[in-house]
Amino acid sequence: MSAPSPVKKAKMPGHGTIREHIGTSKRYFFLALLTFLVLISLSNKHKRIIKDQPCLIGLMPTSSEAAAHRRESIWTACHTLGIYFRISNTATLTIPTPKFKNDSASLFIRTAVAQVMLKQPVMRVGIIGQDSKHPRFVALSSIDFSEQVDDAEASSVDSVAGSLENLLLQPWPDLSKRPGWHVRVFHEPNLANKDVCRLRICLTVHHAICDGESTAKFHTSLVDALNNPDPAVALMMDKSLVVNLTDNIRDYPPPQEELISFTADIFWIVSGLWNMLAPSILKPSTSQKWAGEPCNSDIEAVHIRYISLSSVLTQALVKRCREEKTTMTNLLNALCATSLARRVPLAQQQGFVNLTAVSLRPWISEKVHFNKTWMSKCASSHAQEFEHDILAKIRQAGDAAVWELAVELRRDMKKRTDSIPHNEYSYLFRYAGDWRDVFQARYRKPRRELWTLSNLGSIAAPASKGPWELENILFAQFAPIFSSALAVNTASVEGGDMMVSLVWQDEILETELVEGVRDDLERWLLNLGKEGKLGIS
Repeated sequence: MSAPSPVKKAKMPGHGTIREHIGTSKRYFFLALLTFLVLISLSNKHKRIIKDQPCLIGLMPTSSEAAAHRRESIWTACHTLGIYFRISNTATLTIPTPKFKNDSASLFIRTAVAQVMLKQPVMRVGIIGQDSKHPRFVALSSIDFSEQVDDAEASSVDSVAGSLENLLLQPWPDLSKRPGWHVRVFHEPNLANKDVCRLRICLTVHHAICDGESTAKFHTSLVDALNNPDPAVALMMDKSLVVNLTDNIRDYPPPQEELISFTADIFWIVSGLWNMLAPSILKPSTSQKWAGEPCNSDIEAVHIRYISLSSVLTQALVKRCREEKTTMTNLLNALCATSLARRVPLAQQQGFVNLTAVSLRPWISEKVHFNKTWMSKCASSHAQEFEHDILAKIRQAGDAAVWELAVELRRDMKKRTDSIPHNEYSYLFRYAGDWRDVFQARYRKPRRELWTLSNLGSIAAPASKGPWELENILFAQFAPIFSSALAVNTASVEGGDMMVSLVWQDEILETELVEGVRDDLERWLLNLGKEGKLGIS
């Protein structure tokens, strides 16, 4: 008898049969049939609504407003409910100390940010009606850079991480008149006797306007602007820190449902809506999942821990992953599963589910107008399930079993990406009602996913050369309370360092547990980079 597969797809839309999703009893059959009839009604209603609405984002040549689409509305609903506010990306920039003019640094950096902003439509909009079912983006008439860019002092990444724990919980003020982004410049104290000056530039953004990949685009564009300042922008900022804007948002990036030709099977839609919207009491549970404490809408605090790996170690890790026919993303997921399996006291038959972020940009249709340099939102996720028997195996086994799991995870991920844009989970969002109702229905209910992994990959160094260089990136975000208990975020700079952050909400997971996972990941990755083996025993 062959060994069981190291991983099974999570029971998400498209990842199992109808029998698996709605059970075999007549009761579930008729409930599914009812869902199907509701779906047909929703589909017809949806078509009528689209005809009655004004033109959508990207199709509004003169309008100053644009609808926030279904995926963007997820994050406006989260902000309204007070359960999710910002994502962050902090870039460490270096410049030779003799070339750094400390007395004019603040204005110089604000000018560079303005130079980037003028090329990014998402940085020039506010949001109106955020507390409604149909929020809209609105073109701003001006942006005050004394409000959008500020300065702070931080002697280390630890200090920055401490500040981020507070920043990520700050709601956006007056979004109808101010943009949903902010830059904080962390300066090192005591530059004397240092050959290189380091500035840590922290961008936080409202998740409705862009995703993690876009925050990396911001930083590469910022380095370009620092090395190649536009004289016209510099003159404008010398006169006033208030930048007046005259454009509308006809160039606002189209939503991903317009960029990508999604398709779906009717039975996949039925099972997907059932899985997403039906009350849990009506859905049979095939196996138990451990994912920390139930969903709690009262966020007291978030915590951040991180791992920093040198460029030499990072290159060695990537090489070993290729040799083992897997990727860094899948290795990290396998290592997270291994560490958690050894540290969580699982009950009989309990397993884990994780989500992995997937960029949908490779599937953007060539027929639509889309500037690839734009910051935007174009992402989804893929769920993978770790059954109890697999966790029992990796709890006791060594390196070979973990590599086997990482390879199987890659195989499963490839199978999923090969099917995109067919039966993509984002397709279902058009049928969701008010996201606020959807999320509130999950309060105090057990969560399904234990962790989410978001890997921005290797960020290309800016094309232009100059004194300013990008050293590393710390990407940090936590998951909404109705989703994963732990967010694992990673990014590296081409030819540079890799950083991994672990972010979680207070009381959902024990601090001791997450710090133990962080220590395990660091030890195993250091072993792999230095000695070529994980050293798991």
